[in-house]
Amino acid sequence: MMPDIAKYLIRNLELFAPNICFNANREAVLHKTTPIDFPIEQYSHFPAVIDDKGIPWPPANLYLLSKLENINIPNAKTLESIANDLVVFKRFLTQKDIEYDHFPKRKLNRPTYLYRAYLVTQVREGQISVNTAKRKISSIVGFYRWLQHQTSFNIKYPAWSESERFISFQDEYGFTQSKSIKQTDLSLKLLPPKYTEGINDGGKLKPLNKSEQQQLAIALKAIGNIEMTLMFLIALTSGARIQTVCTLRLNILNSHQYHTGLFVVHTGGNTLIDTKLNKPITLVIPEWVVIKLKVYANSIRAKNRRSLSKHYQDDFQSQYIFLTKTGKPYYVSGKDPKITNYNQPPKGDAIRQFIKTSLSKQLANKFSFRFHDLRATFGLNLVEEFLSRLDCGEISRLDLLMLVKERMAHSRLETTEGYLNYRVHNKLIVKTQSEYELFLKGLIDD
Repeated sequence: MMPDIAKYLIRNLELFAPNICFNANREAVLHKTTPIDFPIEQYSHFPAVIDDKGIPWPPANLYLLSKLENINIPNAKTLESIANDLVVFKRFLTQKDIEYDHFPKRKLNRPTYLYRAYLVTQVREGQISVNTAKRKISSIVGFYRWLQHQTSFNIKYPAWSESERFISFQDEYGFTQSKSIKQTDLSLKLLPPKYTEGINDGGKLKPLNKSEQQQLAIALKAIGNIEMTLMFLIALTSGARIQTVCTLRLNILNSHQYHTGLFVVHTGGNTLIDTKLNKPITLVIPEWVVIKLKVYANSIRAKNRRSLSKHYQDDFQSQYIFLTKTGKPYYVSGKDPKITNYNQPPKGDAIRQFIKTSLSKQLANKFSFRFHDLRATFGLNLVEEFLSRLDCGEISRLDLLMLVKERMAHSRLETTEGYLNYRVHNKLIVKTQSEYELFLKGLIDD
């Protein structure tokens, strides 16, 4: 049986410039020298595309490797996403018996146009979403743009027709700007279905309503898993994503950066705490939650878990706050020196499994949610709290949006506006953030 076209992760990819010389016995000896074209010397869990013969597919892997030549190296999730899209594309080519570099005169028989037609069919049959199809075609356009700059790639007819157009957008301050973009005739004109039951914020999120939030808090209390309870509390009261919650370090508990009952934590950037795209974000956590984190960090239970950990044994303050009972992180940071010890580094799967099993059972399957939905719940609670100030004229609508945008660390104001619009259409969806925090605190304090 022939192997399937697939993506494989190279646990630790060394990047070096080979220098071959001969010793006294005239034997060739390889010396590794610092790579000139790469800003790094190694990359953990590099995704490689393997063809149906079980060997690396050169153009795809060289393209992925070229991504590491940039100063702004894409994060592992982005690189894996591109690799996955290339795997799907290669499977399509193999199934149709098409060569990736064969571009005949008839436009619709060229691999790029054939693949576009294939994606459109998949969307219409409901097999993939419009956004997924757009991402896949964008990955292939990026692949062929790179190929066109390689001397070994020569095609008789173009991969697409290209035009230039201007688009308008709102910058981070709410002002309208415009920019020029190149557009190919491979672009999908399909419109995604209107998403009215949730919020678009790094994915489609559905905030929990007042009743669901209370049921969740009661279920967490009943289960009694302190690590899960604390991680859920952080997400519900700060809007932090799963990678940020799980990679919080003990050293943040030594900080005294309090402001009106809120605790300031710097994440992303040069810190050891992960964020989406490693963006520097100032996270704000209620003081009462931080006090509970300090109590937990000094508990026998937490100390026992740290004693089993192989991470940061010589650097206590950099240790993760949350570890499993076997001493492993729930989510291994991309900056963790031990990440190469894992074939598949933990990425919060234990938390997702906890939601799927323990929480679902405790909630009697009354409603379902994802951990990321807790971010939307926090955002909507925050909007609700600021709306009272808007109604009495203390702040303007733009002030409200900017306040929420800053707390949520949104890159675009349109994302923040989604929360306000959602609240307008779902007026009874949440209780205010401050009132809900009092409910949570009272429940956890028993």
